[in-house]
Amino acid sequence: MTRARRRRFGSVRRLNRHGRDYLEASYPTPQDAFARWSGLPRRQSRMLPAEYAAELDAWLADAEKRITLGSWTPPQVERAERERDGITFADYARRWADTHRRADGELVRGSARSKHLEIIELYLIPAFGDRGMRDITARDVQHWWDAFRPVSRHANREKRRLQAYKTLHAIMSSAATEPVGFDGRPIIDRNPCAIRAARPKVDHEPVIAEADQIRALADAMPERLAPTVILAGTLGLREGECLALMRRDVDLRRMILHVRHSVSMERDPHGRWRPVIGEPKTGSSVRDIRIPDTLRPWLERALRNAQPGANGLLFPARDGGPMRPQTLRNLFAKARDRVPGLEGMWFHDLRKTALTAFAAAGATNGEVMRLGGHTSLDVASIYQQSLDSHLDDVYRRLESGGAEKPSTDGGDAATAAALAALPVAPRMAALNALDGEARLRVTLLMDEPARSETVRLLLGEAS
Repeated sequence: MTRARRRRFGSVRRLNRHGRDYLEASYPTPQDAFARWSGLPRRQSRMLPAEYAAELDAWLADAEKRITLGSWTPPQVERAERERDGITFADYARRWADTHRRADGELVRGSARSKHLEIIELYLIPAFGDRGMRDITARDVQHWWDAFRPVSRHANREKRRLQAYKTLHAIMSSAATEPVGFDGRPIIDRNPCAIRAARPKVDHEPVIAEADQIRALADAMPERLAPTVILAGTLGLREGECLALMRRDVDLRRMILHVRHSVSMERDPHGRWRPVIGEPKTGSSVRDIRIPDTLRPWLERALRNAQPGANGLLFPARDGGPMRPQTLRNLFAKARDRVPGLEGMWFHDLRKTALTAFAAAGATNGEVMRLGGHTSLDVASIYQQSLDSHLDDVYRRLESGGAEKPSTDGGDAATAAALAALPVAPRMAALNALDGEARLRVTLLMDEPARSETVRLLLGEAS
């Protein structure tokens, strides 16, 4: 290394790196820049091979000119700006799917992440993939909205479009708010998704099954998959949670079911969708569920048909790997069509059936949330300490065929009639102020449709 050559502005010094000569030009960072951009180095520098001395002279001259004219911008900021200009939607959207977090800071994972990826690959990248993030305008988004067509001709266009738009809106919102690069500015200045999307008409009303219908559904399923109906319809497991169950998850000595994984669909390196075992939908979905005695025979059957070893799947696909959720849905649909009164029922409705039954049997909101692995309702933690003792009574009610007959006390009947006449919000507030026993009695004394509506709201309509 040689000493820097003195110049009117800046300096240039010669360096030798690995046997090759280089020149490093540098100049002091303007003092007024530190107040605007934090973290700047004391000097700005650039190094090139020795034969490029003229380029370094030009670089110093340009910096001196811009500092004199008051138009100087740190090279670090200019570099960050070029990086933002070069980010395409496809690159950002895929990275967003891997790093996106919920409002509570929890990483989005499991089936929720898989759904985001599916939407990104099927509906967003074909429209915006090679476009720069900064080049996408509100007009582009509106054109995409107007021209939207679902991949499957049987899909509900309005519902699928809204799902895709929500993902697009979330991606662009992150790009407009999350800092990137040295200067901490976001990639885009504003979210181009300005459409006020109305929620489409619900195309599926959950079908809540009775206990005898759940058993009939299980009997109509293939023998090796019959326990999935019981687990979903009695304990509220999601379909992916059922399909990810392993031998080690079933503890019949302590009568506890460990929910630790879920099956979801992800693309392999060749672009094909395949079922994979991963983390459940949310952190709260990892849970231990007490197994009622009536479910022991069903779990013993599942263990007899399971793969060997602690990690053996209870409900594997024919090829030995995890089963596709759609395969389970297709088999369930065939079984459902053989059970009267369940027209249009989805496999996911079994989960709603189970949690509705717990609510009707007197389980608190917190207990229902813990059983279902929900994340909402902050008050859930208040009730969790009483879960084990209270569930003994709830299980007895369910195992006896449902809730015990409500009291015919005139006070309860009058309360039920008064609450049924109230709007939903004050009715639920009044019910939640009652203890589990009173809430159960009053709810079951309401007339239809108030009773059905109230039971579903006690469930919280969470899934």
